[in-house]
Amino acid sequence: MNINVNNTAAFQGFDIILTTDSSKLQPVDVDLTSSIVSSPVLNNLCVAGSALTGSCGSQAQSLGDLELGIGGAATTAPTFGNLFTAIYNIVGDVPTGSVTIGFEVGCSSAASFPPDCVTLPAAAGGGAIQLQDVVTATYATAASGAQPFWTLSPGTASVQIPAGGSSPSAVSATIFASNGFTCGGAACLGVVPKIVVPSYNPPTPPLTFSISPSPPFCETNNCGTGA
Repeated sequence: MNINVNNTAAFQGFDIILTTDSSKLQPVDVDLTSSIVSSPVLNNLCVAGSALTGSCGSQAQSLGDLELGIGGAATTAPTFGNLFTAIYNIVGDVPTGSVTIGFEVGCSSAASFPPDCVTLPAAAGGGAIQLQDVVTATYATAASGAQPFWTLSPGTASVQIPAGGSSPSAVSATIFASNGFTCGGAACLGVVPKIVVPSYNPPTPPLTFSISPSPPFCETNNCGTGA
């Protein structure tokens, strides 16, 4: 999910804490590839309450929290564009309604939009720039609407490969299509996805791994809405 700014004053780096329902979406990482902040310096990266770089802010302690704090060269006003991309794993269905991906609250008046935890230090110094508004995003699976989607149901619950053995051939799964989802324009009935299990040949105990049902996947690869 992209975190963007639109027509702001010049700023120099940022510290932002996102939050969502961790039973549906789990934060895992960030991507600065498209960031408008040049020469970024990573100060804090906190994922699900665990500090990967620096330390977690007092408001970034929950499993659904993702905090990113970076320094960098000052932007030019008015500033438009992407700050960073937040990366989540989809871990739960949302059969009704939606879940919000928003900003943690409880941050001080020194933030850019208190009490939301969004802080963009002013390029000229003197504290953070002030924002007129912030917009949250929502996520919903296709099961709650008309969006075509599919799910994967494993025919094999687990696979065990003994030491010195090779991958079994009897590993199967079935695609179930809903809301008009098609497999290349044709019905998905009878379509079996190929599951590749790597060879395993060490002098150690058997390797066992599980194959779990997937959450719904949208035909357009875009189950979420929002800005």
